[in-house]
Amino acid sequence: MRPNIPAKRVIDRFVEYHKRPFTVKDVANDTGLHTKTVRNLLPQLVREGRIKLLLKEKDGNIYSRIVSLNDRASRPQFDWRPKLRILRQVYRLVERHGYSEKVARRSHLSRETVFRYLRILRAEGCIVKDPATGMNRAVKFNPVVRWYSEYEKTQT
Repeated sequence: MRPNIPAKRVIDRFVEYHKRPFTVKDVANDTGLHTKTVRNLLPQLVREGRIKLLLKEKDGNIYSRIVSLNDRASRPQFDWRPKLRILRQVYRLVERHGYSEKVARRSHLSRETVFRYLRILRAEGCIVKDPATGMNRAVKFNPVVRWYSEYEKTQT
């Protein structure tokens, strides 16, 4: 990295080309910036509306880029129904491990897929997030499988 490029611009480029959810560690590893610098700049990008905070975790927050309407229009969007088998697998991992990152590591699925399934389980009330510890807690496995686009509409 050239020393005359501002760190914020480097992180902007990372976010622009990185499609998956990411952590401070991911940005630091891929850009060569110090973790402390990245940790200080990401909340500023959230306030500016360039990225959003997906999950607050004990091991580190998980962020995602905000896709503009122009990006969505240029890329084909495919709607899909979640697989009950994978929902059950992710639910069982939540029962055992709790933290989203541990679930993602143990599932043998991509992080993006795990976070989508966690979002579905949370929307269906199958799991809840304990605000004190940040852990996911399994409640009861009773999902109603709907199209994924319906879950995206309910997000804030």
